[in-house]
Amino acid sequence: MPPPTPVFIAHCCFKSSNCKRRYNSSQNLRRHLILAHQFEFPERIDKPRMRNNASYLYLAEPSAPLDQAVSIHFGCPVCTDHFSELTSLEAHYTTNHNEHLPGQQSEQGQSRSSTGISSVSVDDNDSNSASYALGRRR
Repeated sequence: MPPPTPVFIAHCCFKSSNCKRRYNSSQNLRRHLILAHQFEFPERIDKPRMRNNASYLYLAEPSAPLDQAVSIHFGCPVCTDHFSELTSLEAHYTTNHNEHLPGQQSEQGQSRSSTGISSVSVDDNDSNSASYALGRRR
């Protein structure tokens, strides 16, 4: 059996090709997706920690022992899946986590984001919906 591949998990914005933001955790990426792109997440996401296995050796830094190359993978902000291409992450997210995309929870009434800011959809005069911050949770 070949040794596990050293992998560094990068947390990058996949919403827009113009947005090149990178973060050091999936939680920080979720915060960016909420604030900059109006994604909607539950208050808490129970995402298990990635453990080394027969296929992958997860690294905290994008460097490896001298005799091995490090693969950079893009981590999903909701689950433990990761991909070698950012476009593959975007396709995975759209297929498997579309309930968190902007506007998907507005029909369900009020939602609470992981930043602790509540939002509710409100119809304005020309029937477009808008999201208003109600306050921070203490």
